[in-house]
Amino acid sequence: MIVDFIVVWVVLWWLVLFMILPVGAQPDPNPETGHAVSAPKNPRIKLKMIVATIVSVVLTSIYFYLVIHEIIDIEALVN
Repeated sequence: MIVDFIVVWVVLWWLVLFMILPVGAQPDPNPETGHAVSAPKNPRIKLKMIVATIVSVVLTSIYFYLVIHEIIDIEALVN
């Protein structure tokens, strides 16, 4: 059960992170030579990773609550 929790959490974490990466990203108006013009000036990666962690823990907890209380029957979905 713990492996299931970890796998679901990791997948959700990556999905949430990729969904929130573009939020608030503004390109640098004067990029340095050799930098991509579209690269964000202040990507706030640490904040976005924290938000992704919190959201994915909540979503994973909701998912496992539904599975444990048999509101969602995974065996029926697989078969």
